[in-house]
Amino acid sequence: MVFDTVISGRVWRNGKFEDNDIGILDGKIKEIKPSISALSKIDYGGCIIVPAGIDMHVHFRDPGYREKETIYTGSMSAVYGGIGTYFDMPNTRPATSSADACIEKLATMKKNSFSNYGIYGYTDNINNIKNLINHVIGFKIFMAHTTGGLVLDDSIDLPDLIRNLDLTGKITVFHAEEPKYFLKEQADNLVKYSKIRNCKSEAEAIKRVINVNAKNIHIAHLSCPDNLQYVYGKSFEVTPHHILLNNELPLNTYGKVNPPIRSEKDRLNLFNAFKEGIVPIMASDHAPHLENEKIVSFENAPAGIPGVETMYPLMLYLSKKGLLNISNVIRSLSENPAKLFNLQKGVIASNMDADLAIFDMDKVTNIKGNRLHSKAGWTPYEGFSAIFPKDVYIGGIRVIKEYELNSDPAGRSVVETKKHSNFIN
Repeated sequence: MVFDTVISGRVWRNGKFEDNDIGILDGKIKEIKPSISALSKIDYGGCIIVPAGIDMHVHFRDPGYREKETIYTGSMSAVYGGIGTYFDMPNTRPATSSADACIEKLATMKKNSFSNYGIYGYTDNINNIKNLINHVIGFKIFMAHTTGGLVLDDSIDLPDLIRNLDLTGKITVFHAEEPKYFLKEQADNLVKYSKIRNCKSEAEAIKRVINVNAKNIHIAHLSCPDNLQYVYGKSFEVTPHHILLNNELPLNTYGKVNPPIRSEKDRLNLFNAFKEGIVPIMASDHAPHLENEKIVSFENAPAGIPGVETMYPLMLYLSKKGLLNISNVIRSLSENPAKLFNLQKGVIASNMDADLAIFDMDKVTNIKGNRLHSKAGWTPYEGFSAIFPKDVYIGGIRVIKEYELNSDPAGRSVVETKKHSNFIN
């Protein structure tokens, strides 16, 4: 067999690293073995070859907020961080709550995305589900206010909506905060903000969702370790900022995010849950705002922080230091998101998509906001140690080469176009 590309290095397979060659053809991994005969191969020596990350929760702000981020800049930031696939949230302008809006957004992605992509749809009307189903990777329900103004109205029958969304067979992601449990106060710092949008509001929202008999539900950005008791055996995610940052750090408005960053005790307990493999998925909740939007009063500052480019590099550095098990990192950033959405990605095996990230684990750098590729231009992880990918392949295309962009946008949609016969209109 003649391959398009053959690469060689320490390949992550079956829970361990093995010295192997990988033969890539037509965007797929076709062969993995200790030696593949080829006219030329790219030898990565002692570098590790791992599945590219799958970030199931980003806000690339395009269309409607392109001053904050675009598909082009957001996906570029993603591939520089080893993310091969991302799923973008619906709270753009217009929101992806109609077929036309979905089609327009996907057309922008087809032209401009360096990573593979999918979009979530938003609807609180069960009659609208059929209009979205063939365009979206899943659905998103905002149970509390967020950028873009999409929030579930109190008059909506949530159990009925969940059950109808569940019939599509696609995942519904929940921003789980219950506003009626927010304190009626104004916050001027991160500690107060955490008390206002408190852990009880998160707990009650989660319970409200999981009490519905539905299979395809996912809880986004769980922030309070006490709430792990409600999601055992369920699909849920944590973010890097909730396991690495606490609300006593001098971040001020730069650390304002929904749900809020919690106490050091909560942070450490959530970090330990991730370390122990209790958490199935990590997602960045990349939500960029410009610095001039953040340098205002705490009350008026928008909530959200960038993170798609730094997530994988931060976690790999922590694994190098022995603070995390690399198997849990790869499982939560690649394998489990791929399983959740039934993608031919997330593991290095024959006939899987050739979405690969190569890391030199000896190349540790300090994160600098002005060196990242999001339009935000800043990061709450300024000065943190990280390991960025040396090379990244998207569908067999070498998009990052020697830490630099090496390709035009090469991402593809992962949305299934087939009809879902189990969905009742």
